[in-house]
Amino acid sequence: MADGTVTRLILIPNAVQVWVLENDREVGGVTAHVAVSERADETLLSDKLVSRLGIVLLDIGEGIWCFRDEIGKTVRRSL
Repeated sequence: MADGTVTRLILIPNAVQVWVLENDREVGGVTAHVAVSERADETLLSDKLVSRLGIVLLDIGEGIWCFRDEIGKTVRRSL
């Protein structure tokens, strides 16, 4: 873990279909593995999954992003 502790992960290959649902579009149907940690309390998305969904991170700390085809046109905010 980031704090230096060790934890066990359970990997479930090809466990889910991931979608991004926005008011103006739905993107996805991307098959992804799930790694379950007994200590995790947040969902993490890998760089590969984010890329396959066409997401571009503009300001990670502020949760600002857009889809690849929206660069310079649209800014979205995470919840």
